[in-house]
Amino acid sequence: MPELEGFDLIKIVGIETKIILTTAYNEYALKSYDFGVLDYLMKPISFPRFYDAIKKYKSISYKLNNELDDIIYVNLGHEYFSLKLDSVYFIQGQGDYVEIYFDDRKLLTRENLKELESKYSDFIRIHKSYIVNKTKILRIKTNSIKLQSGKELPIGRQYKQNLKRLIENRTLG
Repeated sequence: MPELEGFDLIKIVGIETKIILTTAYNEYALKSYDFGVLDYLMKPISFPRFYDAIKKYKSISYKLNNELDDIIYVNLGHEYFSLKLDSVYFIQGQGDYVEIYFDDRKLLTRENLKELESKYSDFIRIHKSYIVNKTKILRIKTNSIKLQSGKELPIGRQYKQNLKRLIENRTLG
């Protein structure tokens, strides 16, 4: 680069940016790792070597995206509360509001239960007022569900089929 060296650019964009350096000069290889460079490719670059660098980038990007996918931000009016989806046991609809039950706490926010159900595939509707985290179900009875938290929730008649589909392919014995 005529006016800017690669390391100057890294200083500008920050080390949290994932960078793969390509150069014809091997003397920069050690220095590149001080800047958190993801990979260092020497010219001429063979396709297998390039492919390996891209695979490394994709695997790191996938992990970062999945970590973010597991987090939701609950609007509490004057602030947002960060919440890991896997900590949520169930969500109860109350008109234009929902109560989110997690750990030993609950949060009330203005949201539509139907919208949340369609957004998060980890949850299943069991009643007109409840969606539950599939991973938190401990026991399914005829008319109720018991969660790992010990809480028992009713199953609505029209939602029994949802649960039947959930357990159909996972039943032993």
